[in-house]
Amino acid sequence: MRAMRRRRAGRAATASAEVLRFAQDDIATRPSQLQDSLAIGRFVLHNENMPPVSMGRLELMLLLAVARLGEDAYGLAIRRDVAERIGREYSVGAIYTTLERLQAKGLLTSRSTAPTPTRGGRSRRLFTVTTAGRRAIRDAQQMTASVWSGIAKPLPGRA
Repeated sequence: MRAMRRRRAGRAATASAEVLRFAQDDIATRPSQLQDSLAIGRFVLHNENMPPVSMGRLELMLLLAVARLGEDAYGLAIRRDVAERIGREYSVGAIYTTLERLQAKGLLTSRSTAPTPTRGGRSRRLFTVTTAGRRAIRDAQQMTASVWSGIAKPLPGRA
């Protein structure tokens, strides 16, 4: 019991002593937004010892769709892209709930566009992959390659 307490205390001290840094890509590309973020107390921090972000299958598919669509990454376009690629339709609610979860994890950001007359005056919500999101995509790609390594193609046996 005492050993566990000592280990926890040691980890807490190490974690508090670790250097955290701003996500440099975001600062370099959007300095004016940095001032806005500082003014309202929003910081993007990264701990060098953090484990990779855990993502489910749909989360990864949506994150990749946003990366693929770039400036055209809004809800309906993301839903269409995923449906075309995997041959399965997801509900609008499932898409937006998952996009919200990715935002909460810091993998995506969103912004609203100006209202458009073709949508009856409604604006679109555009999504963008963050630095942490790009890192999560890279980690998922490396993990997948690692899991598949050593598997013969095609797989032996009957399909």
